[in-house]
Amino acid sequence: MKQRIIKHPLRDIVLEYDENIPETDTEKRLIEAYIAMHDQWVDVVAPCGKLIYEYKELEYKADDIIKIFSPIEDKINLLHREAEAVLQYNREAIMELEIKYINFHPDINAFHDTYIIPLTKEQNKLDEVLFELEDKQQQLCMKDTEFSSIQTEGYNNSEYKNYSLNTKSLNEDDEHFREVLTKINILYKTREKELVVYNSLMNITAKAYATMEETKKIISIGLNDTGDMDSTLSDSFAAGNGDETKKPFYLYEPGDKKIESFKINYALLAHSTSRFLTLGVNADTLMEMNPGNIEHLIFCLQHFPKLIEKMIFSLDIRFEENDGTEIPKEEWRGREPYIKFLSILNRLPCSVFFFSDRDIRSYILLGSLISEHKGTQVDEKTMAFEGENLEELCNRIYTACWFMMVYCHNTGFDPKTYIETLLDELDLPMVTYELVKENFDADLIKGIHIKAVPIVKDKENEEEEE
Repeated sequence: MKQRIIKHPLRDIVLEYDENIPETDTEKRLIEAYIAMHDQWVDVVAPCGKLIYEYKELEYKADDIIKIFSPIEDKINLLHREAEAVLQYNREAIMELEIKYINFHPDINAFHDTYIIPLTKEQNKLDEVLFELEDKQQQLCMKDTEFSSIQTEGYNNSEYKNYSLNTKSLNEDDEHFREVLTKINILYKTREKELVVYNSLMNITAKAYATMEETKKIISIGLNDTGDMDSTLSDSFAAGNGDETKKPFYLYEPGDKKIESFKINYALLAHSTSRFLTLGVNADTLMEMNPGNIEHLIFCLQHFPKLIEKMIFSLDIRFEENDGTEIPKEEWRGREPYIKFLSILNRLPCSVFFFSDRDIRSYILLGSLISEHKGTQVDEKTMAFEGENLEELCNRIYTACWFMMVYCHNTGFDPKTYIETLLDELDLPMVTYELVKENFDADLIKGIHIKAVPIVKDKENEEEEE
């Protein structure tokens, strides 16, 4: 017998032949089919070694991250215990705890961004390759191979006795081939082992993140020392108990999850020491020309009538670079694209009532007119409008006042004083509170239907949320 070695990317095929016996056509077909079977499996088996190594590395990495997270988890649990104690025994310390929470939160975000997100992406990438291999494996296992058919045929008619090929060597080689295929099972077991550690990490962090949310809720309860974060009216409609004939024109429907999130994330607004709120707008948000997050805040305020009054003429905007560096007002006032960004807020007409800065209020109302050079510059702080442009300005002011009445209707808050304040500031005799109120009352009789949809970009998922 003479050994014959067939080189193949999957493995060397080692067979024995009796050179004194000529090869039959059937045994030639048999070996061709045997090689073809190797060809079919090479795409499944070849990547296994690399994947096994990468899954092991991912397991070690997940285990290391669990150890890195341990002191953060301890701090999260400690903060939660402090919050429970402060709420029960020492509410005066709630502001100090809020500051501690705010200062600690970036550490958690940094951990998540540095470790969890990359690890999850790596896990998904490996699993995607594994699932493709699994599909290929299942398809191959379901096939009746030509090799098996020819081999069975040879045994059934005893033709194998005439082979030059030593069938015992073929059987032994086939066993070695099957051993190579077990690498797939090793890959699956490696992945299962890695997944135990990965899932453990995900469960540990998810539980800790939930504890942080619970801590924030406790702090929000403590911060509401004024009762300003009262959404009783909205809650009654969410529960189906409200009087539908007296329902406000809510821009978000009662019970919307955004309202509950607002109550937790903006709890500081309800504290007795809070009077103003500055909203940061970074370069990316400015470039997108979408003040949806600002509109979202105003939408939510509507469900907390006491906060409406507290936050009127109390919001400010801080334009900043992406690294958080503030852009001085002198650098953005009167310039694009800042004017255009602020003018977009006029799509929610009542937004003008919530800003403390007179320039911001002016850009909300007049920004597009200024950008289109429809006014005459009188001096550094004054612009004059006439004719159709003056009429357009009056219409915008009228609409802002009318929409503020819509916004506050049936909430229990009367915006009259603030509408009159804005009209006095603008000093346009053509638009009066009495005119707006008379028309608003008439429109109420006719029926008012409002649908508002702020577009808020979800940066983690890169989708737009309506």
